[in-house]
Amino acid sequence: MENADRNTAESAISSALIKELESKGRLIVAPVGNSMIPLLRPGKDSVLLERCFTPLKRLDIALYQRDDGLYILHRVMSDKNGVIVFRGDGMLKSDPPVPESRAAAVLTGFYRGERFVSAQAFLYRAYSQLWCFTLLPRTIGLFLWRLRWKVKLFIRGRREKKCAR
Repeated sequence: MENADRNTAESAISSALIKELESKGRLIVAPVGNSMIPLLRPGKDSVLLERCFTPLKRLDIALYQRDDGLYILHRVMSDKNGVIVFRGDGMLKSDPPVPESRAAAVLTGFYRGERFVSAQAFLYRAYSQLWCFTLLPRTIGLFLWRLRWKVKLFIRGRREKKCAR
């Protein structure tokens, strides 16, 4: 699929999800992409989002609209004068600043399999503090996480070649 077609399809899906969020006030979705690894694993976890009624706080995870119209789920790193800087847990660089009015929803918890983890839980808050405020362990953790994925893909590729023989 061409890039323009993919963006159009993603925009249509995003619009439908935002309409459902506005009508019901909450939404459960499965995140796509690797930007929130290791907290949120694509294809395995789902998130509970609720509409924003109060100002976002540092370390909240929020769904916001980028300049190109796509919706992204990232963590609030700073909020100054109504301008928010977001960053994914799996990213080393922050996103460009956006106005607070672009935030559509805030994460109130997530499902890891059948188990619900509240955003107010002690272990979740401890993870948020440790992961976001310690650059060296974060860099090492991301390196090891990505290395793990590369090793898995390499082993899977070798198995497929053996089966093809």
